[in-house]
Amino acid sequence: LTFPSLSDVSGDVYIHRGTHFETVSLPALQTVTGKLHFFAQELDLIELGSLVRVDGDFIVLSYQGVSLLLPELQQVGGDLDLAQTKLTSLNLPKLSDIGGLRFWNNGWIQTLGSWPAFQNVTLQQGLYIFSNNQLADLAPLVGIVAIDEDFEVRNNAALPTTSVEALHQSIAIGGTVTISGNAN
Repeated sequence: LTFPSLSDVSGDVYIHRGTHFETVSLPALQTVTGKLHFFAQELDLIELGSLVRVDGDFIVLSYQGVSLLLPELQQVGGDLDLAQTKLTSLNLPKLSDIGGLRFWNNGWIQTLGSWPAFQNVTLQQGLYIFSNNQLADLAPLVGIVAIDEDFEVRNNAALPTTSVEALHQSIAIGGTVTISGNAN
């Protein structure tokens, strides 16, 4: 599926299972005023090299690709939700604002990569990181200063509990805190 000239979408974009696309290429897409949702087990390449802003949730579920390159992404108004992927790397060099973060059941990724612009961030939704068996580092998240809702980091077999607790202590949290089942 390729739309080489599509630069802006007013509304939502959904690519769901049953579409039988292996590649989605939207190289000129810069702005989505609604949600951007990929849920297709057949997908092994998502090209969004110009994407700057998603006003709603940005969800990638069951993605088979090993990398997700978002070199221009600066803002996600809703949740950035990455789940059940085969990602081994994730670099978001310009990301500076997200509503919330949900990162769960990603079996291959060891680090969240580099997010140098992610500083003095307040999440209006929660932070949920769970069941990522090889994730061992949350370094990019040190830029979070407050979370209006919940902080939940659990069942990440390679993630040291001490680093999760240090992150938790550096953030003002408005909801509940759950830290359990991480590495000792």
